[in-house]
Amino acid sequence: MPKNPDKPLAPKAARLMPQPTLRLVYADYRKFRKMKVSTIEKYESVIDLCFPDWWERNLNTISKDEILERHLSISTKNGPRGVGSTQANYAFRILRALFKYAQGRYEDVNLEPVVRRNPVNVLSSTRAWNKSKRRTRIISKGKMKHWFRALQEYPNDSIRDYLTFIFLTGCRRTESVILQWSWVDLEHGIVSFPGTITKNGNDLVLPLCGYLWHLLKERRTRNDADPLWVFPGGTATQKTGKHLSNQLKCCDKIFQKSGVDWSVHDLRRTYATVALKCVSSDIIVKRLINHSTGNDVTAGYVCLDPEDLRPHVDKIAATILEYSGYRFIPQVGLVKLENVQQVEATIQEGALINALKKLDPKTLKEIARTFDRPQTMRLVVGSHT
Repeated sequence: MPKNPDKPLAPKAARLMPQPTLRLVYADYRKFRKMKVSTIEKYESVIDLCFPDWWERNLNTISKDEILERHLSISTKNGPRGVGSTQANYAFRILRALFKYAQGRYEDVNLEPVVRRNPVNVLSSTRAWNKSKRRTRIISKGKMKHWFRALQEYPNDSIRDYLTFIFLTGCRRTESVILQWSWVDLEHGIVSFPGTITKNGNDLVLPLCGYLWHLLKERRTRNDADPLWVFPGGTATQKTGKHLSNQLKCCDKIFQKSGVDWSVHDLRRTYATVALKCVSSDIIVKRLINHSTGNDVTAGYVCLDPEDLRPHVDKIAATILEYSGYRFIPQVGLVKLENVQQVEATIQEGALINALKKLDPKTLKEIARTFDRPQTMRLVVGSHT
């Protein structure tokens, strides 16, 4: 009988613990491993889906044959997103981690391991792991205009702005969807994701590009702005008090309108792809999308201030918007490329007239004599009379 790890100094009878079932091992694993709530929920969901009948099984009773048969069964099962080969690999990596934890964690009264083997290793020895390809789909340059214009017409502004935020920052959807106002510094145009919610556990501090800064300022000053969530769930008339769901159902609607097949994570790959064209440094690209630098010692020494990143962020966002058929003009907002020249000319003309209005009439008359179009100056001079 194994020892109870919670009572190592108790009398022998009190040190006895139940058999190491999957449920017991998982509960102990959760206790000593630092996992985010979303990871815990995902693990439990996968075990419930793939091993519902193994929760009460002693790990020592699960055989290699059972491992191979269950892996094959899940791998060949059809689901809404195709066969379950990726799901099977993911589920058995979780199970392998639990076996490995139990092997090192539990020992009997003779200090011998209670869980003596890891049967999931049979998938490696028999080369039964499913071969999976890394997804490479992005929204290509030629399709960005169709996709982004369809997004601009999406009726739910919370979803529209959330997807725009990912499109122009490359942030992960699970992190962006829970963005809180306390993480946004609108005075300096910076957003800060705490390491407690990021995938790699590192704090992520990013400068906002001009358009997102403008967009978030507008969201914050609205009368119906949620006090906590930047992208709240619900409709304009019915708020839920929660953030958007990570399982959005808008992809099909935007696909029908744009003809572009896409997923939310495609936006992150798209951003990284454009970033690599705009930025010559891999270290900066990794920093922007919060990828681990791994064993890159040099990258570990490079400490970048958010303001060091701002020119790169602005350049990447401007390029993405240009591919999408838009340009951000601070005085106006988002403008279609075909209207940019007209809008800029209007702004310049307005700025010139405003500047001339501040001059005294005598100076204006002197300036007017040097121009071929004095009628414009007479209009300005007349505003002083």
